[in-house]
Amino acid sequence: MLTLLGFSAFGQEDVRQKVKSGTNNSSAEARIPEQQKTEQSQKNAVSEAEAFRFKMSDGSVQTCFGEFFDSGGPTGSYSVDENSTYTIESGTEGAYLILRFVEFFLSEGDELTVYDGGSAAAKVIGTFSKSNPIPFEIRSTGGTLTFVFTSDSEGNGSGWRASIACYVGSRKVLKTDGTVPSTRLIYHVGGLKTDSDFRLIEDMLKANEYVLNCEYDKENSYITVTVSDESFKDVILEQISSSKSSLGYDISVKLREIIPAK
Repeated sequence: MLTLLGFSAFGQEDVRQKVKSGTNNSSAEARIPEQQKTEQSQKNAVSEAEAFRFKMSDGSVQTCFGEFFDSGGPTGSYSVDENSTYTIESGTEGAYLILRFVEFFLSEGDELTVYDGGSAAAKVIGTFSKSNPIPFEIRSTGGTLTFVFTSDSEGNGSGWRASIACYVGSRKVLKTDGTVPSTRLIYHVGGLKTDSDFRLIEDMLKANEYVLNCEYDKENSYITVTVSDESFKDVILEQISSSKSSLGYDISVKLREIIPAK
């Protein structure tokens, strides 16, 4: 009898372990595809962003959106003794290009010359350097801009970062599927008091052509700004911070997260 009870107890315990183990395995197996989907989605988002990042080199590109960097890209610096020519073409009939330079740091003796056309034989817009920084906005009269960059052997700088956009008249050219590459910037805004105060900030931000949408999570004090160009993240932070003069009270603003999106 005791042996039977002991056997029964062991058997029950064994069954319970099997059920528990089976449940865990099933959950783990169920989670694997979801995890793979998430990882793949993140990889796709990174690939999407990389596809619209163009670096200075001897070459050309046909695009109406993305970012243009020195040869070091978004995180590196250009090299010494560079001499390269890069042409950006809108590829859209009747469209002109606008490049907005949000960063520009060259070492002494290095120069970036911009031409209003498809080669270095076109009209010179300007030659820019450490002592003569490039203006915030460079605009073509036609659909093409050419950039010639030279650096000497004495040192280098962090280079530049510019957004690329095309316009036909006052209308911005979008992707053929009706979208533009977009990024969600999530800011924590401490001290914001009312929904109407958010509307004031929203109206101010939406005056920027690169801001596509604004959302307010009052419970967590987050403002999510969807933009066509991540490089404006610091500009947007400053704009939100400066709204305290209109609000009449202090707020704290911090960029919490950057989420690439299609």
